This record gives sequence, structure tokens and C-alpha cells, in this order.
Amino acid sequence: RGFTIDLVRKYNYLRVLLKFILNKSLSIFLTFFVIVSVSFFLLRTLPGSPFDEGKFSSPEIEAKMQAKYGLDKPIQEQYLSYIKGIFFKGDLGPSLKYPNRDVNEILFEALPVSLELGLLAFLVSLCVGISLGIIAAQTRSSFVENLINQISTFGISMPSFIFAAILIYVLGLQLKILPVALWEGPSYLIMPVLTLAIAPTA
Repeated sequence: RGFTIDLVRKYNYLRVLLKFILNKSLSIFLTFFVIVSVSFFLLRTLPGSPFDEGKFSSPEIEAKMQAKYGLDKPIQEQYLSYIKGIFFKGDLGPSLKYPNRDVNEILFEALPVSLELGLLAFLVSLCVGISLGIIAAQTRSSFVENLINQISTFGISMPSFIFAAILIYVLGLQLKILPVALWEGPSYLIMPVLTLAIAPTA
């Protein structure tokens, strides 16, 4: 009987877990689908095109560029082709800014840097967050705990882009102790990592 009860419990646990995973996956898929669709149609509703900013000497050349990128086709055909490329091939299409380059290629070039920043920010937020949590737990109802709570509230409520602007202004432009642009060494990591780590730490 005990074995049967354990088996039933494990079955129910696996069923709940599977249901959670399926619901989460469906939610992520639908969210991604809506974002992709809305972005596609918003860009198509903007006036003009990527090729009418004086880059081309004649309407004929502009028309050829439109045809090359499939922008001369009906919008529903463009949409279906775009959705098919993303969801069935993982292809984000050609870049309109960088000729003869795919969006996938550009993203994969930047991926190592993004992974490095994300990993460092995760480690910083993990170490600092756990340390502050332990300190707050050991100093309950004290000035230190209140200070940590205030810092945590500040970190949660402040948008990352505002925190980044403050870091750039103070550390980069005023004190001039950290670089504000480029990617040429460890010192260039500090401000981006701090910006990414502030919210998870809080």
C-alpha cells in the first residue's frame, strides 16, 4: 500500500510539473509570437522605407533594392515569409543596415560579449545579494537592516537605463575613472556589469 501511495504521489508530481512546463512554454511562445507580429506591422506602418533616405541616385535602383529584400511583395506575403523563417528555420532575415549580412550572423558575433556580461552580472548579483541578505537577517530591526532594505528598494524601483546614465555621468564624465564606450579591456566591463547586476541584486 505504501508503495502504491508513493507511486501515485510521484505520478501527480510529474503531471503537475509537466503541466507547468507546457503552460510556461506555451506562454513564452505566444508572447514571442505577439512581439514579433506587432514589431513587424509597426515597422510597416512607419512612413518611408530603408532605401529612401538619399542613398540611391534613382527610383529604379531603389525599386531593385526593394525587390531584393522582398519589400515589393504584398504585406501578408512578407509577414508569412518572415514568420516561417523565424519559427521554422530560425532565420531572422537579411540586415537592411549592413549589406550582404544576415541578422543571425550579426547576433552571433555579439553573443560572446553578451554571455560574458550576463555571466559576470549574475555572479556579482548572486554574491552581493546573498551577502546582503545574510547581513540583514543577522541584524534584524537595526540600522543596518533598514539601510539594506532601503538600498534594495532603490535598486528595484530604479530603471537600469537611469542607473547606467548615473554611472556614466559620475564615474565616466565627472570622475573619469572608468571608460564610457568601446570594448578594450577589463575596465570596460565594470559599468555594464554593475548596470545589469543592480536589479537582480535587489
